[in-house]
Amino acid sequence: MRFDIEPAADGAVVTFTHEGLDPGQQCYDVCSNAWGMFANRSLKAFIETGTGEPYVFGGDEALTHEDHERLHRQVAESAAAAGSAASSEGS
Repeated sequence: MRFDIEPAADGAVVTFTHEGLDPGQQCYDVCSNAWGMFANRSLKAFIETGTGEPYVFGGDEALTHEDHERLHRQVAESAAAAGSAASSEGS
């Protein structure tokens, strides 16, 4: 994940990029919807009020309990794979 922050006349523009996430991947629908909730609701609420909405899913981005558990597994697997790749590159 990458956050690019650029100054703007009325504050800042934050661009969020999940590198490597493309429509051909198994977790694309779940991950892209989850990131939409976090960026458009939770992060926005946190910036505006000081309180975010972690793990709150509803509306178009609603996840079932099974989707949420699968998302966590996929994030953990991706992090482990990235760590393994980084270790290999450093060798």
